[in-house]
Amino acid sequence: VWPCPLQDHTRKFLDAMTDEKKLKGFMAKRCNRFARKLTRTSPLEVRTMLHARPCDSIIIATKHDPTESLFRMLPFLRSSSPFVVFCEYMEPLAKTFV
Repeated sequence: VWPCPLQDHTRKFLDAMTDEKKLKGFMAKRCNRFARKLTRTSPLEVRTMLHARPCDSIIIATKHDPTESLFRMLPFLRSSSPFVVFCEYMEPLAKTFV
């Protein structure tokens, strides 16, 4: 029994699949992905953990401007703790650390 209904395009894809081994592999991957989504930490749980105790370090990797993320996370960082900011472009990083 599948834990949630399959979408139409997924059902068609599975109906067209003839190899039983590939079908079982596909369903196992899908089941694992579904289990990870169910056990993933929610944003509310993350916020509660951050407020409960300060972080030893922070790593920020974003495609967007890291300034806002950094300044929102700094209050949760213990004093004198390291932090890393990664952005694929140099300009936002330069702007953040000016």
